[in-house]
Amino acid sequence: MDTNDNITPTEKRMRLFNVNEPIELPIEEFEKNWWPLVTNIWTQYNSYKFVNGDSWKIYVCRLAKHRESSTRQEGISIDKRRQTSARPSDLCNAKIKITWLMSSEVVQILLIIHTLCKILIESNVHK
Repeated sequence: MDTNDNITPTEKRMRLFNVNEPIELPIEEFEKNWWPLVTNIWTQYNSYKFVNGDSWKIYVCRLAKHRESSTRQEGISIDKRRQTSARPSDLCNAKIKITWLMSSEVVQILLIIHTLCKILIESNVHK
């Protein structure tokens, strides 16, 4: 994995969505140059911390929805209803797993589920 500073943030985001093989980075570089991109796009889903200090966290795309939206209740007057819109539940299902290996001072990034989130990548939402 090329970890030099010549990679633009957009290229890094694309790599995070298209992880064909594990990405390994020094913890310091990950925290400084990649972590802001992870927290900008991904939402924490699950995590585990080992006794030896190693840990992993699984992140899902922030556009992921796990359930369909509920339907509107009948019998409520128009003035009392909230003005809402339902977002589809299948916009993006991408998941990545980030593992901090403290003894070797390395972070590994693995893709768990790959569904390219075109809406997020092609929009300016992530900038």
